[in-house]
Amino acid sequence: MNRLKSGVVCLLMTTLMIVQPVWGESALSSLGYGLPHPAANARAAGMGMVSLAIPDSLGLNFLFPATWSGGKTARFGFGGNYASMHLEDGFNSDANDQAAFSGVAMALPVAEGIFWGLSISPYTRMGYEWNVAGSTAWASTDVKQQGTGGISQGLLAVSARLRPGMRIGLALRPIFGKVDQHWRENYSGVEANSAGISVSDRFHGVGWGVSWQWVQAQFWSFGLSLYGPARIGVERQTVVLAAGWPLYDGKEELSEKYDLPWDLSLGAALRFGGHIAGIEAQYQGWGNVDSPAALTERFTDALRFGAGWEWSPDYHPFDPLWKAVTYRSGLYVQDLYVRSVSGHQARKAGITGGVSIPYFRGRSRLDIAVDIGWMGDQSRDGVAERSIGIHVGFNHSEKWFIGRRERN
Repeated sequence: MNRLKSGVVCLLMTTLMIVQPVWGESALSSLGYGLPHPAANARAAGMGMVSLAIPDSLGLNFLFPATWSGGKTARFGFGGNYASMHLEDGFNSDANDQAAFSGVAMALPVAEGIFWGLSISPYTRMGYEWNVAGSTAWASTDVKQQGTGGISQGLLAVSARLRPGMRIGLALRPIFGKVDQHWRENYSGVEANSAGISVSDRFHGVGWGVSWQWVQAQFWSFGLSLYGPARIGVERQTVVLAAGWPLYDGKEELSEKYDLPWDLSLGAALRFGGHIAGIEAQYQGWGNVDSPAALTERFTDALRFGAGWEWSPDYHPFDPLWKAVTYRSGLYVQDLYVRSVSGHQARKAGITGGVSIPYFRGRSRLDIAVDIGWMGDQSRDGVAERSIGIHVGFNHSEKWFIGRRERN
């Protein structure tokens, strides 16, 4: 009964999405586990989400932190993002601004050519709220539906240099997170004036990952990452309200585990005269995963394509500051892995730009990126979303990890 009720709520939420005003980070994040979170760091966010084939000599990659390509130094990086979104759904809806955590990573040298890495970053993110004012024969009503949370992933990784320019990495991938979804109807003027249902899912599981990067002396570089499918357990708590009182409050570990799909990414880049131009493609096999019964038929395979550019001018002592800044731009197209109520697969397209500013005599960097995106189609998905996001990342050098004597 518990699972049946939560499945009905999921269907109700996705159906009502196309007919109700929305307030939140993203109306389309109500589908599935939430929106995917593709950026590896602020550097990638400024280059059209391209990172695999770009040597990690400036900043750590949250998705494979051990693939550090700089010197034999310890690195520490973290980042966040801020997004403002506008919705077009025919109801004059709007969206609020959201600030969120992008990830944290560390890479440490353990032997010649071998790095150990640790990172935590979002995998999907959910944030929506729908408010509808209505009435019955005996009272006015206010219906609120909302969802928050998402799935996160950690990586415990090690990478080794097989030969000059070639590096392979292996990673253990813990999966964790929580999604809360609520539906509640309030009746004004009635003393016991609420009815609703709340479903909270906690996720726990583990997977694996493999990465490979080859930086050729002829200025070409190639990259590959593969995440295997992950089985995740779900602990679900369901609360049912009737006449303002809890009618049911239960918690259980679901007997069937959910799946996260295969994830394969390929990238290539060309380096020339202080420039890097790169492309990247990602495939996620959502069409064959074992997922919530209310949404399984809506899951579909998803693709992402990106292209990016980076330029680092030659810098010499006493040159102006603008010559020490690295400049970036890019574009990308990404499918959403869940079909809308109409059966259409929504898509996001974006253009990006960014800069990287050195500090501590160039040993550390501040990365800033801007992402302007368009997602969904009002006629096919019930809502179109227009967004602008700002990504900020910090990458610190080994000077943060050694004693004062060496630092001086």
